[in-house]
Amino acid sequence: QYDRSLHHFLRALDIVDRHPELWSPRAADIRLAMARMYVNSRDPARALDTLREVRSGHRRLPPRLEASAYFYEGRALVAQDEIEPALLAFGRALELAHVHELISIEANVLGNIANAHLKAGRYPQAEQAARAALAPAERSEDRISLQMAKANLGFALFGQGRQREGMQQVDAVIATM
Repeated sequence: QYDRSLHHFLRALDIVDRHPELWSPRAADIRLAMARMYVNSRDPARALDTLREVRSGHRRLPPRLEASAYFYEGRALVAQDEIEPALLAFGRALELAHVHELISIEANVLGNIANAHLKAGRYPQAEQAARAALAPAERSEDRISLQMAKANLGFALFGQGRQREGMQQVDAVIATM
Protein backbone atom coordinates (compact mmCIF):
# COMPACT_ATOMS: atom_id res chain seq x y z
CA GLN A 1 0.00 0.00 0.00
CA TYR A 2 2.80 2.38 0.96
CA ASP A 3 4.59 2.07 -2.41
CA ARG A 4 1.35 2.40 -4.33
CA SER A 5 0.30 5.48 -2.35
CA LEU A 6 3.70 7.08 -2.78
CA HIS A 7 3.55 6.48 -6.53
CA HIS A 8 0.19 8.25 -6.75
CA PHE A 9 1.37 11.16 -4.59
CA LEU A 10 4.48 11.63 -6.71
CA ARG A 11 2.44 11.49 -9.90
CA ALA A 12 0.06 14.14 -8.55
CA LEU A 13 2.99 16.36 -7.59
CA ASP A 14 4.42 15.97 -11.08
CA ILE A 15 1.12 17.14 -12.59
CA VAL A 16 1.00 20.14 -10.29
CA ASP A 17 4.66 20.98 -11.06
CA ARG A 18 4.08 20.74 -14.83
CA HIS A 19 0.95 22.90 -14.62
CA PRO A 20 1.73 25.83 -12.32
CA GLU A 21 -1.57 27.47 -13.28
CA LEU A 22 -3.21 24.78 -11.14
CA TRP A 23 -1.36 25.98 -8.07
CA SER A 24 -3.35 26.67 -5.04
CA PRO A 25 -2.61 24.78 -1.91
CA ARG A 26 -2.79 21.59 -4.02
CA ALA A 27 0.93 20.85 -3.85
CA ALA A 28 0.92 21.54 -0.12
CA ASP A 29 -2.15 19.30 0.30
CA ILE A 30 -0.41 16.48 -1.53
CA ARG A 31 2.77 16.86 0.52
CA LEU A 32 0.78 16.97 3.76
CA ALA A 33 -0.92 13.73 2.76
CA MET A 34 2.52 12.29 2.07
CA ALA A 35 3.74 13.45 5.49
CA ARG A 36 0.73 11.77 7.11
CA MET A 37 1.49 8.59 5.18
CA TYR A 38 5.13 8.67 6.35
CA VAL A 39 4.10 9.22 9.98
CA ASN A 40 1.55 6.41 9.81
CA SER A 41 4.06 4.08 8.17
CA ARG A 42 6.60 4.83 10.91
CA ASP A 43 9.00 6.88 8.82
CA PRO A 44 9.10 10.12 10.84
CA ALA A 45 12.34 11.38 9.29
CA ARG A 46 10.78 11.38 5.81
CA ALA A 47 7.65 13.00 7.24
CA LEU A 48 9.75 15.84 8.65
CA ASP A 49 11.63 16.23 5.36
CA THR A 50 8.32 16.43 3.51
CA LEU A 51 7.00 19.03 5.95
CA ARG A 52 10.11 21.14 5.35
CA GLU A 53 9.31 20.99 1.64
CA VAL A 54 5.76 22.16 2.37
CA ARG A 55 6.99 25.14 4.34
CA SER A 56 9.80 26.09 1.96
CA GLY A 57 7.50 26.03 -1.05
CA HIS A 58 4.94 28.45 0.34
CA ARG A 59 5.25 31.83 1.92
CA ARG A 60 1.90 31.52 3.65
CA LEU A 61 -0.24 28.44 4.00
CA PRO A 62 -3.99 28.56 4.60
CA PRO A 63 -4.71 28.07 8.33
CA ARG A 64 -6.00 24.49 7.95
CA LEU A 65 -2.86 23.43 6.10
CA GLU A 66 -0.52 25.26 8.46
CA ALA A 67 -2.22 23.73 11.52
CA SER A 68 -2.06 20.30 9.88
CA ALA A 69 1.64 20.74 9.10
CA TYR A 70 2.39 21.49 12.75
CA PHE A 71 0.18 18.57 13.81
CA TYR A 72 2.06 16.08 11.60
CA GLU A 73 5.36 17.57 12.72
CA GLY A 74 4.35 16.89 16.31
CA ARG A 75 3.37 13.31 15.50
CA ALA A 76 6.66 12.69 13.70
CA LEU A 77 8.65 14.13 16.59
CA VAL A 78 6.79 11.95 19.11
CA ALA A 79 7.66 8.95 16.94
CA GLN A 80 11.31 9.98 17.30
CA ASP A 81 10.90 10.32 21.08
CA GLU A 82 11.42 14.09 20.85
CA ILE A 83 8.57 14.93 23.21
CA GLU A 84 9.37 18.56 24.05
CA PRO A 85 9.77 19.72 20.42
CA ALA A 86 6.63 17.73 19.61
CA LEU A 87 4.68 19.57 22.30
CA LEU A 88 5.85 22.89 20.83
CA ALA A 89 4.63 21.86 17.37
CA PHE A 90 1.33 20.63 18.82
CA GLY A 91 1.01 23.92 20.71
CA ARG A 92 1.32 25.92 17.49
CA ALA A 93 -1.22 23.66 15.77
CA LEU A 94 -3.58 24.12 18.70
CA GLU A 95 -3.24 27.92 18.56
CA LEU A 96 -4.13 27.91 14.88
CA ALA A 97 -7.02 25.52 15.45
CA HIS A 98 -8.46 27.77 18.18
CA VAL A 99 -8.07 31.01 16.23
CA HIS A 100 -9.59 29.56 13.04
CA GLU A 101 -12.17 27.30 14.71
CA LEU A 102 -10.72 24.11 13.26
CA ILE A 103 -12.52 21.89 15.74
CA SER A 104 -11.52 18.52 14.27
CA ILE A 105 -7.85 19.51 14.21
CA GLU A 106 -8.17 20.78 17.79
CA ALA A 107 -9.55 17.43 18.93
CA ASN A 108 -6.80 15.50 17.13
CA VAL A 109 -4.04 17.73 18.44
CA LEU A 110 -5.24 17.46 22.04
CA GLY A 111 -5.50 13.68 21.70
CA ASN A 112 -1.93 13.55 20.42
CA ILE A 113 -0.73 15.85 23.20
CA ALA A 114 -2.20 13.28 25.59
CA ASN A 115 -0.33 10.53 23.67
CA ALA A 116 2.94 12.45 23.96
CA HIS A 117 2.51 12.83 27.71
CA LEU A 118 1.59 9.16 28.05
CA LYS A 119 4.74 8.20 26.17
CA ALA A 120 6.77 10.36 28.56
CA GLY A 121 5.03 8.86 31.61
CA ARG A 122 3.42 12.20 32.53
CA TYR A 123 0.05 10.84 33.51
CA PRO A 124 -1.54 13.93 35.11
CA GLN A 125 -0.69 16.02 32.00
CA ALA A 126 -2.00 13.22 29.77
CA GLU A 127 -5.23 13.20 31.77
CA GLN A 128 -5.58 16.96 31.39
CA ALA A 129 -5.03 16.85 27.62
CA ALA A 130 -7.34 13.87 27.15
CA ARG A 131 -10.11 15.58 29.13
CA ALA A 132 -9.58 18.74 27.05
CA ALA A 133 -9.93 16.65 23.87
CA LEU A 134 -13.33 15.24 24.84
CA ALA A 135 -15.46 18.33 24.13
CA PRO A 136 -14.00 19.23 20.73
CA ALA A 137 -14.10 15.55 19.70
CA GLU A 138 -17.79 15.42 20.59
CA ARG A 139 -18.51 18.73 18.82
CA SER A 140 -16.66 17.63 15.69
CA GLU A 141 -18.59 14.35 15.64
CA ASP A 142 -15.29 12.64 14.89
CA ARG A 143 -15.85 9.21 16.41
CA ILE A 144 -12.18 8.22 16.19
CA SER A 145 -11.01 11.37 17.98
CA LEU A 146 -13.58 10.76 20.70
CA GLN A 147 -12.47 7.14 21.10
CA MET A 148 -8.85 8.26 21.24
CA ALA A 149 -9.61 10.89 23.90
CA LYS A 150 -11.48 8.39 26.05
CA ALA A 151 -8.83 5.69 25.65
CA ASN A 152 -6.05 8.16 26.45
CA LEU A 153 -7.98 9.32 29.49
CA GLY A 154 -8.31 5.71 30.60
CA PHE A 155 -4.59 5.06 30.14
CA ALA A 156 -3.70 8.28 31.98
CA LEU A 157 -5.93 7.24 34.87
CA PHE A 158 -4.35 3.75 34.91
CA GLY A 159 -0.93 5.39 35.08
CA GLN A 160 -2.04 7.26 38.20
CA GLY A 161 -3.31 4.10 39.87
CA ARG A 162 -6.97 4.93 39.24
CA GLN A 163 -7.88 1.61 37.62
CA ARG A 164 -11.64 1.71 38.17
CA GLU A 165 -11.99 5.15 36.56
CA GLY A 166 -9.63 4.18 33.77
CA MET A 167 -11.52 1.00 33.04
CA GLN A 168 -14.77 2.96 32.68
CA GLN A 169 -13.18 5.02 29.92
CA VAL A 170 -11.67 2.02 28.14
CA ASP A 171 -14.93 0.08 28.41
CA ALA A 172 -16.78 3.04 26.86
CA VAL A 173 -14.41 2.89 23.89
CA ILE A 174 -14.77 -0.87 23.51
CA ALA A 175 -18.58 -0.54 23.63
CA THR A 176 -18.51 1.75 20.56
CA MET A 177 -16.38 -0.60 18.45
